[in-house]
Amino acid sequence: MSRRQPHGFTMIEVLVALAIVVLGMSALMTTITSSADTTTRLREKSFAEWVGFNQLSSTRLTLTAPSTGTMEGDVDFANGNWHWLQTIDQIELPGVLRITVQVRRNVPGAAAVSISNTNWLATVVGFYGTSQGAANGTVPTWNPATFGGGGNGQRPAGSGPGGIGGSLGGFTTGSSGGGNGITTAPTNTGGTP
Repeated sequence: MSRRQPHGFTMIEVLVALAIVVLGMSALMTTITSSADTTTRLREKSFAEWVGFNQLSSTRLTLTAPSTGTMEGDVDFANGNWHWLQTIDQIELPGVLRITVQVRRNVPGAAAVSISNTNWLATVVGFYGTSQGAANGTVPTWNPATFGGGGNGQRPAGSGPGGIGGSLGGFTTGSSGGGNGITTAPTNTGGTP
């Protein structure tokens, strides 16, 4: 008499297969959750950067130069409340200010944020130039031979080689009204028409 071969799986085999499926599903769920958390974090970071850029633009668009120091505030943006901290510093370059804006979600009921807080979602850095001034009647010489020549890189209009009206025989600017500083259209001084 021949022995009959069993058909089907034993209980142990079914439990092992089920354990493998559970481990695979838990790894898949961990990956999906991590991806969702990363997407949410990047969304929050993008909103924080937008808040920072908005504050930076508001500061740069003021009609008066900002003063150095630190200020902070809150703003509602993208269905959330955000806290920003702005620091304005003078840098080594005269007439240029560095503006640093740090942004985080505003925690309800939280006390004022200290500068040493490290939970910022975004930091935005920009610059504000205060070195603009009234025209002084000089024309910059963009000739490479004049760079590094021991001056300020500028020459009065119509003077010297390379300057307007110099050896190029080009144009000079005339003035009207007896030297009142009003510049008129260029006139030909005998060079090439």
